[in-house]
Amino acid sequence: MAIQGAIFDLDGTLLDSMHLWVGTGARYAQSIGLSPTAEDRDAMNGMMLDDMSAYILDHFSVSLTQQQLIDGINKSVEHGYFHEVQPKPTTFDVLNQLSAMGVRMCLATATERYLTEAVLRRTGLSRYFDRIFTAGEYHTTKYRPEIFHMAREWLGTPLESTYVFEDTYASIRGAKDGGYKVIAVEDRWAEPRREEIQALADIYLKQLGDLDFTKL
Repeated sequence: MAIQGAIFDLDGTLLDSMHLWVGTGARYAQSIGLSPTAEDRDAMNGMMLDDMSAYILDHFSVSLTQQQLIDGINKSVEHGYFHEVQPKPTTFDVLNQLSAMGVRMCLATATERYLTEAVLRRTGLSRYFDRIFTAGEYHTTKYRPEIFHMAREWLGTPLESTYVFEDTYASIRGAKDGGYKVIAVEDRWAEPRREEIQALADIYLKQLGDLDFTKL
């Protein structure tokens, strides 16, 4: 069955933005007077915000609440979303083609809604997505399939014709656990797990524009 629905990740898939998050837990910890080690930096890399903030609470003496830590981490990446990051090459080409084909599309992201909406408006991507699902709002993670199920329910498309577009191994694993076909988009920050990603995904692309629509 041809593609009818598409659930897109934001960072690393549509946007060249993962650099904002690499090392951000350690940088934020330093900004509030803590002294994270290289081991702390490595441990926090790749964590969702809830896990990152919980790690800081568990490993350091801080007077802030978990929500205050989350707010602070988000604040530290605001400038990038508000002013800097851009869509990856060929992103608009693929979204335009999917739209012309009548494919229903939505976003499922770990990034906070206000950051997501800001960058979508600034870059012109907002016109393609009528609905955004954020992991934080639903108290879930993309490492499990729940957020993809919620997105597909909203799309109203069959599982077998709904594709998930992702870049990281953990999120691809979460989508595959839900029975989804996954199109992995290469991102330099996911390079250490590239072979695992290629083995797990149904389709692996160097860039979105390499997608062969006749194979969907």
